[in-house]
Formats: sequence, structure tokens, C-alpha cells
Amino acid sequence: MGDYWHACQYLKTVADHAADTDWYETHRDLLLNDPDGVGRVIAAIGVLLKTASSDHADLERELAFFKRNRHRMGYHELRSWTLIVGSGTVEAANKVLVTQRMKRSGMRTVDGGQGILSIRALLKFGRFNAT
Repeated sequence: MGDYWHACQYLKTVADHAADTDWYETHRDLLLNDPDGVGRVIAAIGVLLKTASSDHADLERELAFFKRNRHRMGYHELRSWTLIVGSGTVEAANKVLVTQRMKRSGMRTVDGGQGILSIRALLKFGRFNAT
């Protein structure tokens, strides 16, 4: 899945072209809470492309981003499963569990660290077959 907060940065760029001062908040909430939020955001950007008097290059670029990444933006579904919609938690866990652990004295060798991490990942995802 794509990071919700990253997608919001793209929405903010689009909102700069909207006459409605609440455009960003409205569409940010749609993206997060509506089962077809990304579809509705794409449609709204299409409307702005037709009505905005400013340069359309930003709008076209952001529209392409949402269309290209649509399949990664199932934020409503992730939230229904009580899963995270941002990458910050994953990045922080990686820093604590992998980076700091691998940097301690005597905790890694050049070849061994990646091997251990690969086996651990296979075990965690139930894809390690010892036979």
C-alpha cells in the first residue's frame, strides 16, 4: 500500500488550484474514509482541470500520480482491518529492530547480517520451508 501521508502531500498541491478553501480537508477525508475515496479524488482533480484558470501542469502531474497508484490507496480497507496507513511506524520499527541491532559491537558480519534478516523475514511471513 502507498503511504496516506505521502498521498496527502499530492492532494495539497492540487488544493492550491481549488477555489474552495476546504477542498484539501474534504478530499483528504474522502481518501481515508470512503471506500472509493481515490476514485472520487481522481474525479475531483478532473473537474479542477476543466475549471482551474491556473497552469495545469501541476494538476496533470498529481492526477497521473493518483491514477498510477490507485491500486495502492485502499486506506479505507486498511483501516477496517485496523492496519496502519502510513509508513512512519514501519520505518521506525526498521530503525530500532534492524539498524540499531546490526550496528552493535559483534552483532553482524558483512555476509551474515543479510542472511539472518532474510531467514527471519521468511519465517515471519510463513514462507520458510526447512525441508
